[in-house]
Amino acid sequence: MRNTIIWLNAYKDAILDNLNPESITVYQFIQHRAQDKNNDLTQDLLFQFVYRSYYRLDNAGLTDEFKARYFKLMQDRREDFKLDFEKTLLDLQKFKTRKGNESIQFSFTTKMFSTLNPVYPVYDREVAKMFDYHSIPQGDAAAKIKAYLLRYEVILKGYEQIVRENLLKDLLSAFDQKYPGHQLSDTKCLDFIFWSAGKIKTQLLKKAGTQQASMVETKL
Repeated sequence: MRNTIIWLNAYKDAILDNLNPESITVYQFIQHRAQDKNNDLTQDLLFQFVYRSYYRLDNAGLTDEFKARYFKLMQDRREDFKLDFEKTLLDLQKFKTRKGNESIQFSFTTKMFSTLNPVYPVYDREVAKMFDYHSIPQGDAAAKIKAYLLRYEVILKGYEQIVRENLLKDLLSAFDQKYPGHQLSDTKCLDFIFWSAGKIKTQLLKKAGTQQASMVETKL
């Protein structure tokens, strides 16, 4: 975690510049509709459209049946005090992808739970990159879920440590200044920061790879 904190502070300006104010506004819209207990998410087609677009649910090769079940589970789980990852993942696994494959949709499940309760962070490849996580090893559903949950626990504890020890004081202060009155949870602020940082890290790695390849060609 120490090296990650150093990296985040070093690239503070680039991380914030990479964030689009529109993404904050759209997220706030999603949260407002999801937190309205009088709003039936299974019938709110505008919410579903914005949510699918924002989290790229339509780009994952998932069926309409999967998406219908996804929003039904989101509606049903709004009253849950403790959200059950394994139960939800196994429920969604029953709905095969457009290619006919079973899949463990861990990232989309964290996005669902984060929408229902902002204390839950989002897990995606950009955030995973900042924790030096790569693809999950092959195995059965139970093994994959266990591996994902172990990673998620590390991220949860990492975020808690950052907030508790104020490890990103300057970065979070700059975030507040850029988005005054945002009313985001500490976890959600870190979600945006780590996602943006993952994007920046990818750009830097690609740039370094291009420069190295250019040097090799020059030597040849």
